[in-house]
Amino acid sequence: LAYFIEGLFGVSASFAGLIVGAIRPVAILTGMHHAMTPIALQNFSDRGYDMLMPMMFMANMAIAGATFAIWRLSRDRQEKTVTLSAAISALLGITEPALFGVLTRYKKAFIAATVASSLASAFIAFFGVRLYGYILSSIFSLPAYIGPYFMFALSGVAIALVLSFVITTVLVGREQTAEK
Repeated sequence: LAYFIEGLFGVSASFAGLIVGAIRPVAILTGMHHAMTPIALQNFSDRGYDMLMPMMFMANMAIAGATFAIWRLSRDRQEKTVTLSAAISALLGITEPALFGVLTRYKKAFIAATVASSLASAFIAFFGVRLYGYILSSIFSLPAYIGPYFMFALSGVAIALVLSFVITTVLVGREQTAEK
């Protein structure tokens, strides 16, 4: 996996962002997301920074955005409660409840999160967003990006959240309208 990711960055940082951003939500579902952490830690050791963890951050925010959209679209009170707690959890960096509890039931929302993760990751990679220390990928990790890349990291989070929310709302909302 490390050589694959290194090869992607060898082609282009934006291309690496596009691919890693697309892979990340699926990797979380399969448990393979843990394989990316040693790569990030090695990057800190070898380079003093890492560009992979910011992409992980974008994936988490995209998953949160799609889950918030499902919460907004939901009519069932119990589903709204479960979905809201999963969305907040994803915003705080724990995406499994959102993925396993919500997005696996709404395939179009999962696709929306994957597309938003991919595009937001490509965006931040284009601008070279990096981290200089290991931190959980949550909305509260934004201060770790303060510095020359902060505006790009903040923009990436906005892209991930808004894009996944909008795409989910359009795709799932259209599906619900068709069912009625």
